[in-house]
Amino acid sequence: MIVLRRVCVFAVAALLAVPAVAADLFVDHVNGYTLDSAGKLQRFEAMLVEQGRVVATGSHADLAQRSGGAQVLDGKGRTLIPGLIDAHGHVMGLGIALRQADLTALAAVKTYAAAHVDMAWVEGRGWNQAIWKLGRFPTARELDGVVADRPVWLERVDGHAGWANSAAIKLAGIDANTKDPAGGRIERDAAGKPSGVFVDAAMELITAKIPAMTAAEAEKALDAALAEMAKNGLTGAHDAGIDADTVALFKRYADAHKLSARIYALIGGTGKDFDRLAVDGPLTGYGGGFLDVRAVKLYADGALGSRGAALLAPYSDDAHNKGLLFHKPDELTAMIAKAIGKGSATPPTARCSTASPRSTRRRAARICAIASNMHRLSRPRTFRVSAN
Repeated sequence: MIVLRRVCVFAVAALLAVPAVAADLFVDHVNGYTLDSAGKLQRFEAMLVEQGRVVATGSHADLAQRSGGAQVLDGKGRTLIPGLIDAHGHVMGLGIALRQADLTALAAVKTYAAAHVDMAWVEGRGWNQAIWKLGRFPTARELDGVVADRPVWLERVDGHAGWANSAAIKLAGIDANTKDPAGGRIERDAAGKPSGVFVDAAMELITAKIPAMTAAEAEKALDAALAEMAKNGLTGAHDAGIDADTVALFKRYADAHKLSARIYALIGGTGKDFDRLAVDGPLTGYGGGFLDVRAVKLYADGALGSRGAALLAPYSDDAHNKGLLFHKPDELTAMIAKAIGKGSATPPTARCSTASPRSTRRRAARICAIASNMHRLSRPRTFRVSAN
């Protein structure tokens, strides 16, 4: 099966019968599938494309006559489908992961560290204590057994926890007297000392000490992510939770026609990055429709696997843990109001269920109702607030 590498927008309502139009690409001899406006499957043998947009699909006989001097791409009978869109992804996270080794086992960590003696930090992602059937989180001492000469930081598969060795913990200045941050938890041993795993907001205690990527490293990560997306037929993604620097990088790539997948970005939270990005309101259709920044991602609690999802009762394997709530209800309500206010003509009031434009109330009411009942959360939830 093949997926057309060139990103195309399927204007499905206009695919069945279109007048003769100019085209710069004629894709012929394919086993094509698409949907019409009613969601009904449509088959086709050929396709005309103009400036990256599909303008017609149909039979070989029909479109061959209308292709003019368009470049011909012979599909040789292979299957052609619309590009896929990842509804929740992390584009830069994908690129970073692709450039790191798979450090999901101690043996792999040891091998990788030995092969990269020039690295100040050994970083990776993907471990899952449930697979190891330990009945507990891994420890810094276990990591020390394979890498003790420099800091190690490995994020859990869900991104909601990280595993550090003793060198990383020492560098961060974390000890038994370090308090758990709001919305985070430091896993501790019987003596109250940090045991090696940091959950949700506590991860920042370690990650704040890791040197930031250089501009060149960020570009390499984005290049790797876009290549991997194209390889797997992903022509778009909803990038859930990005910062202002990443938006700037996406814009540079869009300006240079290097952003080969359409990105619908959600700003991570309503802090400094949101303030920077919201100055001019939502960004829509940037770079010929390749970049939208018009939504905000907020977190209410953590994830189940890292024991951070807020529950009504303790975890069955952790009798003293009911998970983590990241914000008080009033705090979350204020964040929602701030996000919606930047995207509407008339901002909602501080309590977003009170008087405001009707469309704004509809968008906010459901989320505010959840926020006001956060004490009843019994499973992980991620809130997305539209900013348009």
